[in-house]
Amino acid sequence: IEACGPFDLAFVDGEHTAEAVYSDINLAAKCLNPCGTILIHDTSLFSSSVPEGWNKWAIDHHPEWVCDAVPDATFFLGLGFVQRLKCQ
Repeated sequence: IEACGPFDLAFVDGEHTAEAVYSDINLAAKCLNPCGTILIHDTSLFSSSVPEGWNKWAIDHHPEWVCDAVPDATFFLGLGFVQRLKCQ
């Protein structure tokens, strides 16, 4: 996948385990343009481990990356996003 990048946008909606989410975001970050965005689906789906994996990634990569989410009422089951704090 890295050979096809870099990408402006990556969408993560994979396996719903904390480990898979963390790994998917790591892979997406490696393939992203410096000012690109990663979207993560199901960040409000508390019947899965998506919030746990996404939150752990955000903590581990702060302050270089900004992580936030669209409220669940706006987008069904939550939509998180990740962007580099400083675009180069």
